[in-house]
Amino acid sequence: MKQRIDKWKQMVANNDPMADQYLKDITAEAKSEGKIDEMNEAIAYLIKSADSHLDNIEKKVGEYTMHQRLGNLSEVINLAYIARHYFGKTRQWLYQRVKGQMVNGKPASFTPEEEATFLGALNDIGLQIATLTQRV
Repeated sequence: MKQRIDKWKQMVANNDPMADQYLKDITAEAKSEGKIDEMNEAIAYLIKSADSHLDNIEKKVGEYTMHQRLGNLSEVINLAYIARHYFGKTRQWLYQRVKGQMVNGKPASFTPEEEATFLGALNDIGLQIATLTQRV
């Protein structure tokens, strides 16, 4: 039974489309042979795999870039101005974080404090535009 479970784990790791059917087969065998421990091992592996999958989903959601969140506004807003006046950084530094570009082998992103500063900058600019339109 251990060998069959190991084979099933390998099938899952290789994204083999027959892995689900193979699991059903070995589960049925385990039931008929009274091998509850082996079934419990398979269930524990499934739970661990599900947890890993959820972690990957959370990571992908976290990687949703500011550029995607901004949509067309990223073309309207002067990011160079925001980089200089709110961060004291270059336009490239801000673009890397807004667009999630690769820096040193990983996607650049804002720290929580930097994200708060960026969103505060957008709010400030929005207030300036609102004030200007009220005067017109």
